[in-house]
Amino acid sequence: MLKRVLVTTALALCGGAYAQEVEPESVESLAQTALPSPPLADETGRVVFPPEFFNRFSPSNAFDMVSRVPGFTLTEGEDRRGFSSAAGNLLIDGEPPSSKNEDLEDILRRIPAAQIERIELLRGAAASGDTGGGQTVLVNVVRSATAGAGVWDLTHEFSLRRERVSPRGSASWSGRVGDVEYALGARRFLEYRPLDGYRIITNGAGQVTQTRLDETPRTFREAAANGEIAFPLLGGRMRANTQIQRYEVNPLLNSLGYAPNGTYVDDFDVAIFERQQNFELGGNYTRDIGDAELELIGLGVRRGFYDDQGTVNRNGLGVETGRTNQARRRDFGEYILRGVVTTPIAEGQRLQVGAEGAFNSLDARLRLSNTVGGVTTPVALAAANVLIEETRGEAFVTHLWQPAERWSVETTAAFETSTLTQSGDTSLETELSFWKPSIQVTRTFGERNQARVRIYRDVGQLDFNDFVSGAAVADALISGGNPNLQPETSWRIEAGTDLRFGSDAALGITLFHWEVEDAADLIPVGPPGARVPAPGNIGEGTRDGVRLTGALPLSAVLPGARLTLSATLQSGEVTDPVTLRPRTVTEMRDSEVRAEFRQDMPDSDFAWGVRYNKQSQFQIFRLNEVETYEEGPFIDIYAESTIIPGIKLSLTALNVMNPPFRRDRMFYTPDRSGAFTSREYRERHFGSFLVFQVSGTLGG
Repeated sequence: MLKRVLVTTALALCGGAYAQEVEPESVESLAQTALPSPPLADETGRVVFPPEFFNRFSPSNAFDMVSRVPGFTLTEGEDRRGFSSAAGNLLIDGEPPSSKNEDLEDILRRIPAAQIERIELLRGAAASGDTGGGQTVLVNVVRSATAGAGVWDLTHEFSLRRERVSPRGSASWSGRVGDVEYALGARRFLEYRPLDGYRIITNGAGQVTQTRLDETPRTFREAAANGEIAFPLLGGRMRANTQIQRYEVNPLLNSLGYAPNGTYVDDFDVAIFERQQNFELGGNYTRDIGDAELELIGLGVRRGFYDDQGTVNRNGLGVETGRTNQARRRDFGEYILRGVVTTPIAEGQRLQVGAEGAFNSLDARLRLSNTVGGVTTPVALAAANVLIEETRGEAFVTHLWQPAERWSVETTAAFETSTLTQSGDTSLETELSFWKPSIQVTRTFGERNQARVRIYRDVGQLDFNDFVSGAAVADALISGGNPNLQPETSWRIEAGTDLRFGSDAALGITLFHWEVEDAADLIPVGPPGARVPAPGNIGEGTRDGVRLTGALPLSAVLPGARLTLSATLQSGEVTDPVTLRPRTVTEMRDSEVRAEFRQDMPDSDFAWGVRYNKQSQFQIFRLNEVETYEEGPFIDIYAESTIIPGIKLSLTALNVMNPPFRRDRMFYTPDRSGAFTSREYRERHFGSFLVFQVSGTLGG
């Protein structure tokens, strides 16, 4: 049925004439008009929101504004190869952030609201080309030239369950001296969220064989500093940014085991210390050359990951029966250089020609050992100590065409080739190459509505960690590495529409269908009798779904109230490599729903709201196990006040329903094609929290 809807929608968009391209200055004049109600749109589908549109929300920074754009949801980008494809759906002054290491939300929170000249919603032709990175809807944050302004916040999160406070804060400053722009920022984050709960273990007949009580304190610490500078250079403009980040995760677990009659039988402790250090340096250079525009992007990332895990097992008498220790070290590097030239070639037509080169590497080291009776025995895993390097090149040509009214067409032909080498436990060299064509047809109708159809070939990103073996010592689980892993490829068709009603109502609907080749999932690797699950390719598959975004003003019922929604509903099917039967895709969620109700009362300097987030369960299909995981729904209630000029006070009751985190593991012998033998059901809660935040602006 969904395929039929996709085809019908595509045919409905294929008739009619084509629209003229709008010159950039028409957008400037659009933004300089008086406050539009509703916000205006140009012929490319660009909708402009001036700062006055967001005043009722009392924004402190750019994120406060972007999150209130009707019918728009900020996304971090897809797991795809190449810089542009992974850049998310955010532009700042017309350019994507030259960063792959920072969350878009963190970037937006550093931009003071006083520096925002306008927010542009880009759709269709306005989001076309290399800047769009394959996204069909973008937001462009346009900043004004200011002498200097800053934002800051101080936050305290109080655990109602453990009566513990987690302080955090951030501050940033940005401004201009002559033709030079600059920005500096820093943040410190602390989070303490224990996940305490229980487990019930049953045999194949459903009889309880053991119960366990788990106490799991968990602490997360992060510190980061960043800087940015932009200045004229060789007739163009250079923008450079850097970030240094360090985080530590320290979860502990104490698990007590009891027999069905309540007798204490054993316990074990798990200590995990995980640390990661990141350094990133990026740059973006743009220059006009006649009618053409040149853009160069460079990016370098270094990441060091350190993980130490240890378990201690004791019997019912408290006597130690064994230990397991694991030490992992992984050093990751990524370097990208990308160049794009955009030039008009005829009335209503533009051509983009570009190329990208990249070098990625991962140096992985692992030590694993078991200790029994005071004797320590090293455990050797295949593909655990490996150096992986990939050299990749890509070239593309994009034709942007708007020859007549209300229609636009974007056509791209791209080709990439790469060489992947592995040395150490595994010695292998692999040559990869892919064609990546795409075409998108867009039609605007009414004043601000738009429909589009897109067909393209997608190539998934290779995660080098999937090539390396490791262990989860708390679960006694070995995850194999697969040196023969290939990128997942798929042909995709999307049919979507973006509807705008009045000043504040919006509805976006996108239907999609994927025909997947070399589907990425889990496969058994290793010799008979010693096989383990590892990432691999399992052949063909499909995925169908719908994405919804919406904004509904409720002022007619409750003054200042509005409801926003973002949802994805999908289904997928592959053939299981163990049972040879159709099943869903590993780790794919069938649904995800985010909603927010908010009421703003500007006359009272007050706002309040409720946030809702629910993701459906997902499953992991290992060699002899099916794991089902589900969490939520999560509900937060918040209140905000700007009664103190220049200061925003916020109080949030976080996770008020305290729903469980459910993990259900079903075991089979000798594998999932055999008999069901046991089950471990685990349920955990991290409790409710009160979060108090004070934030404000400086200068501006």
